[in-house]
Amino acid sequence: MDSYRGRALGVMPPHVFALADRARRMILSERRNQSVVVSGESGAGKTESCRAIVNYLAHHSRHEAEGLCTAMLSASPLLEAFGCASTLRNKNSSRFGKLMQIWASGSGGAATFSHSSIETYLLEKGRVSHHAAGEHTFHVLYYMAAAAARRPDATLDWSPLASLSNAAAGGAAAFQLLSQGMSGDSDACGEAAAAEFVRVTSALAALGATGAEIQSVGQILAAVLLLGNVSFCADSEDKAVVDCSRGVWLDAAAPLLGVDPASLGVRLTSRTVHSGRGSTYAIRYTVAHAEGARDGLARELYSRLFAWLVARVNASLAPPAASPETQAAAGCVGTVPSNYIAILDIFGFESLAHNSLEQLLINHANETLQQFFMERTMRAELLMYAEEGVRVPPIRVPDNGRCVDLVHMRPNGIAWLIEDEGSMPKPSDESLISRIFSTHTDHASLAPPGSGVVGGGRTHASRRAVLGLGGMGTRFVVAHFAAEVEYDAAGFLAKNLDVLHVELPALLGASTDPLLASIFNTDQAATDENAAPANQAARGRGEAPKARTRGQGTLRTRGLAGGFTRQLDALMATLAATTPHYVRCIKPNAQQAADDFDGAYVTRQLACTGVLAVIDVQRLGFPVSMPKIDFLRAYRCLGTRTATTRASAAPAAAAAPSPPAGLDSACTNLLLSAAALLGEPASWVESGTALGKSKLFLREPIVSRLEAAKVAAWSGAATAMQAAARRYVARRAARALAAIVAAHAAACEALRACAECIALLNRGGEPGASPLHLGVSRSDLGAPHPHLGAPRAGGGSARAHLQAAGRALEQLAGLWRDGGEALAACLPEEAYTRLQARNTALEDAVTEAVEREEARAA
Repeated sequence: MDSYRGRALGVMPPHVFALADRARRMILSERRNQSVVVSGESGAGKTESCRAIVNYLAHHSRHEAEGLCTAMLSASPLLEAFGCASTLRNKNSSRFGKLMQIWASGSGGAATFSHSSIETYLLEKGRVSHHAAGEHTFHVLYYMAAAAARRPDATLDWSPLASLSNAAAGGAAAFQLLSQGMSGDSDACGEAAAAEFVRVTSALAALGATGAEIQSVGQILAAVLLLGNVSFCADSEDKAVVDCSRGVWLDAAAPLLGVDPASLGVRLTSRTVHSGRGSTYAIRYTVAHAEGARDGLARELYSRLFAWLVARVNASLAPPAASPETQAAAGCVGTVPSNYIAILDIFGFESLAHNSLEQLLINHANETLQQFFMERTMRAELLMYAEEGVRVPPIRVPDNGRCVDLVHMRPNGIAWLIEDEGSMPKPSDESLISRIFSTHTDHASLAPPGSGVVGGGRTHASRRAVLGLGGMGTRFVVAHFAAEVEYDAAGFLAKNLDVLHVELPALLGASTDPLLASIFNTDQAATDENAAPANQAARGRGEAPKARTRGQGTLRTRGLAGGFTRQLDALMATLAATTPHYVRCIKPNAQQAADDFDGAYVTRQLACTGVLAVIDVQRLGFPVSMPKIDFLRAYRCLGTRTATTRASAAPAAAAAPSPPAGLDSACTNLLLSAAALLGEPASWVESGTALGKSKLFLREPIVSRLEAAKVAAWSGAATAMQAAARRYVARRAARALAAIVAAHAAACEALRACAECIALLNRGGEPGASPLHLGVSRSDLGAPHPHLGAPRAGGGSARAHLQAAGRALEQLAGLWRDGGEALAACLPEEAYTRLQARNTALEDAVTEAVEREEARAA
């Protein structure tokens, strides 16, 4: 990770670390919102790429941000367990979209990441009750069954789950929701799955969930599994009743939900209708309708639990409470900082054997993101060339705008036709498909299957003739940017409205389980069911589908298509306010095989995602552009003094629409100087650069060479500056050392003279016994000190010498204050310690001599 820090793109081998570093530097230094859009097919590595980005941000941030990013990573096992499933194309496929926002507060060098949030999109909750052959439902349901069979986790009280534990002994095959589509996968509920459940409960505890909440989560998951085993049979009136032979499952599930088993059975097999005259009567379900109510309840339980989980994760990532003064100092407005990095992990494009509403919405999201990508990377680039007067060869830009509008545009987009059809008195999938084709007769991206008219290959008259044929069923084909996909509209309306009779939510809202009661008492009719409640206030445009009633409020409906479309609008508004960076994940082969690179498969992915088209634009155009004055200031270290004089004197307004004429020649001279420095001919500059009206355009090879040369120039300058600084410090230390040694000598000389005076005044004494221990010998006492004159019979000379020693000591103290730091930096530690010891001994000697002289005088 460290090798990518502060390095320009292209200097190091391609890696998501390079994009993460660039986004981090731009948000912390330039205070500009950033986004990283990670896309690709299912199983291409999108989730792993997002993990790497967050890991990089944690590694190169302050301790507070590292803790924040660690918290985000610790939530990953939970989101994967509850939101991922095994599919034919990926063993750990994310069945929801995820937007992580990491907010920055503060400014300049004090800027740091403060908190984060996660928003989810389109949880495929239909997978709870139905999934294709060879695929699985969500991981956590298998983990729950495995844990119930082995009871490895002491966090849960397993006594209420006895029925689940007894059934779990038979493995996944004992549960209808787990055994669908399984093909001999004996490890789905094995030891590893039980261990994963322990990780889930540990992660919940780390996020701050209480023991009671963890128990409730386990019981809700167990109830979902048990509900899947509930079956119905027809009575004499051909109405549904709970199958007595399998009624034990209902009796086991109801207590886990905190409701009465009989009441739950009534709600699953009938509904109450209130007439306009105030009378009330019950409508009993057929077996098919009862099974639909059972599956709908299982899906609703799971989706609301997932929403609660995301809200819990966001609570753990929320910023700590701060005063308004602290928020203002940190650059926040209210409680929301003004800048963020948005990391989008969106579901990949899907084309399955059977494609339903979920695939249509997933592919529409990819279509919209592809349009955003093309607008930001290609059309905006070509428009800038035209405005700047830079000539480039003709470049064809793919346009998928009509396909986006086919689904998205109001009021006739497919998403809104689905919403409108659901509000009709007698809605049907057949009526819906008829409205879609009659509304979009001439649309080039829509056709019945097998008609051969997708893409506008025939005339409008020919298309109308084909579309006018009867018996086209409920299937239709959409030509997406990646591929043509055939959809089956059968079940669109049921999935879109996901009708759940209000008596079921009301029953669970009165549950004795506090967690379950809270998530069903939350009014989610005004929100999209797949979004975390904590994030609803951040929605950009429009309102989520409103609660709609029929028969005096007996039906609660939500429009999945309309809600997702509004979420997508808000997502694109978020991305539009950022500087985007793109990560395209590519699968080497379609078989999930190791060491197998399928060139044709990889090329198709690159073409479908627009990467090859962008490469064409960058190859024929100029991928790097900057204002001329910015170029001169950034690379003036590579030019001669003459070439860069104008750049130093140019005003900041030089990037205005009418820049000084000298900027063009200054840029040219600087480029030529840099070419000479790099050993390149003048043609190197002519072929790789272009001067626009206000900007300089460069091709990538030139930018890479200039960046490398700039780093080398800066390194050389830094080395020279460091050498000069070290030389200055060393000379200063040498002067300080010489002064200290001289002061030491002066103090020692004064003390020696003082000792001689004392010895001469006390003849017969032993000068060597002086407490000063300065090495004064008897022979030295026979003659006066050469600098002191003849000793007098009194203590005046001794006191004078002591005063001189004190003055030398004061001078020495000043020298230590001024030069001690320089000495410490330059001298070896042993020499510096020895010098300090000598200084201390000298101070002690002077102090002792003064005390003795005062005692003698007294």
